[in-house]
Amino acid sequence: MGRANRIDPTTDPKVYIEISGKYTQFLDNCNVPAKPVVRVFDPLSKRHLDALELSREVTRELIKKKEDDMTKAKQQAEEDEAEAEKEDAAKTEGQTEEQKQ
Repeated sequence: MGRANRIDPTTDPKVYIEISGKYTQFLDNCNVPAKPVVRVFDPLSKRHLDALELSREVTRELIKKKEDDMTKAKQQAEEDEAEAEKEDAAKTEGQTEEQKQ
């Protein structure tokens, strides 16, 4: 039981021993297709699955928003660059006309 507390002090030693036993069974059955699959952890509850799905939805929306923002920033930078080139061309043109006079 001392090892369980060194690895994760929040885990109950009984739970740790149970998970360790399941993990050992999993490793033993890993390369034997005829033996049933051993689940080390219990399946998630409906509440946890719903929370996970919500987290995934929020992540998808944030990624989409970031991509949209990056696209807008790129377009704005291109527009600013084109405008700066026009201003430089206008200044250069104005300087050449002044030099001609």
